[in-house]
Amino acid sequence: MSASVIAKILVLICLGIGIHQTVKVNLHQGLYTIEYCAKPIPNMNKLQVHIDDSHIVIEGGCNTQSTTYWIQDESIRVGAWASTRMFCNEDHDSSITQIFEQATKISAYAGKAYLYDKQGVKLLKIRKMQ
Repeated sequence: MSASVIAKILVLICLGIGIHQTVKVNLHQGLYTIEYCAKPIPNMNKLQVHIDDSHIVIEGGCNTQSTTYWIQDESIRVGAWASTRMFCNEDHDSSITQIFEQATKISAYAGKAYLYDKQGVKLLKIRKMQ
């Protein structure tokens, strides 16, 4: 068995039993929906997260939010957020941007991405829409 096959088997075993691994994260471009958020956000199911090579755009709340991001190995950083300035009765947009700002680690596989804080607490789970 080749070394690459053994490495892939070990990754699958680690994923199956929850061992944290060090791999390069490949966040696929596209449209994502939020499946889990550590901080309850009203109307979370209406939010859509658009991801390309270097930008994140969040739509579906009162305003549209956008930022740049960087991933190195399993670490993620986001830049300053830009936002439209609509007047809304309920504005929960900053709640979701704060989650991205708190995230320091990321994992992604099977069309899903997970953001974690520096203590390893899961903050957000997003799923790529088909």
